[in-house]
Amino acid sequence: MIRPVSAFDRLGTETAFSVLAHAQSLAAQGPTRGNGMALLNLNVDFQGPVFIGDTVHCEIEILEMRESKGRKDAGLVNFLQKVVKQDGKTAVSYKALRLIRRRPAA
Repeated sequence: MIRPVSAFDRLGTETAFSVLAHAQSLAAQGPTRGNGMALLNLNVDFQGPVFIGDTVHCEIEILEMRESKGRKDAGLVNFLQKVVKQDGKTAVSYKALRLIRRRPAA
């Protein structure tokens, strides 16, 4: 399932890495909030520019989940995240592999 997490009215800079940083901060408000333990891998594809005045949002899709072999209290989650502009065009997409804290056993 893809769901918008939040939106920014305005970006303070035109750099590609600034857009990625904003996307990461949007993602932190979503499914990893308070449970993220480590960012293990990041594959980034910059697909188009973002300019001052653009409105963007971040879409997050969970591609895969699996148990961690080394940690009983965590699992590995592979996310696809997209930064989408107001015109519907993707500016940045990236896959992020994160170590996420598991829920306590019931």
